[in-house]
Amino acid sequence: MRLIHTKGFSQGERRQWKVTIFNNLIHAFQCIQGAMEEHEVAFANPQNIKSMEVVCSEPEIGTDDPMPLDCMHAFKNLWDDDGVQGAIAKGHEYALHDNLE
Repeated sequence: MRLIHTKGFSQGERRQWKVTIFNNLIHAFQCIQGAMEEHEVAFANPQNIKSMEVVCSEPEIGTDDPMPLDCMHAFKNLWDDDGVQGAIAKGHEYALHDNLE
């Protein structure tokens, strides 16, 4: 609502929520990876196994740290993968955040 009706978030608020959002992304992709294994869904691009390894290595950031480039690339590669998108489409079958889509 704040994005729609006001001028968005201040720099301080963005910095405050960055770690939470980053951790939510890590958790969501780990959940997707578990669902893909359970339902035997393969990555459309087999090279994304390496991207998932980055996500599953439990990376961390602090409030003043920039987004690690390896994580940013991993998030993008995984999001663009048709196998991952197929698992997201079935997110109602497991504990996937509703707002990931």
